[in-house]
Amino acid sequence: MKLRRIFAVCFALFLVAGVLFACGNGGENGEDNYGETITTNNNNIALEDERLQDPTNYPRITITMEDGGVIEAVLYPNQAPNTVANFIYLVQQGYFDGLNFHRGVPGFMLQGGAGDSARNIPCETAGQGVANNIAHVPGVLSMAHAGPNTGSSQFFIMTGDAPWLDGLHTGFGMVTSGLDVVERMIEAPRTGANNDQIITPPVIASITVDTRGIDYPDPVFVS
Repeated sequence: MKLRRIFAVCFALFLVAGVLFACGNGGENGEDNYGETITTNNNNIALEDERLQDPTNYPRITITMEDGGVIEAVLYPNQAPNTVANFIYLVQQGYFDGLNFHRGVPGFMLQGGAGDSARNIPCETAGQGVANNIAHVPGVLSMAHAGPNTGSSQFFIMTGDAPWLDGLHTGFGMVTSGLDVVERMIEAPRTGANNDQIITPPVIASITVDTRGIDYPDPVFVS
């Protein structure tokens, strides 16, 4: 029983590496020049709008799938200001429209947002000296990456607890409605060595954002 438990833990860690790291930045090396170039890990933007002291003013996003499914979430600019600014920028450019959720693991997460024009942003995690204490629990939105400061547009939505991701991946939001839609997409037929690649990836019709009237600056990105 003990050996079986150890094997299960090792397999889970291997699966995490394959799902979140290996594809974290694949195919996202375009030349969409926005924001300010930075060369240090923690030189992220600060959001100084006093209205953000009230969580009811945090931005809300709506993910509408081609099959009619809807996922709503709140973003957390107080904990991950640059990551939120980057996500809002991409949404306002229509970047995610027509992309898909390509990977999923039941009881763990659903990942999507792979494209070809986003730029790398710094991680906003405790591991990078940033005060972000968002835990990877069901409903949390977090950034995929291929290593520190290589996040870009790919994000994942948690459907289980994964404390080993805390401090390594930037949590930046929480689903408020539609987690059942996320779980349904994960249950679609899958393939691949880890059985995590969705055979017919569900397509994102659009992602929209309600910024509550607050203007967000362009994100900074890693040079």
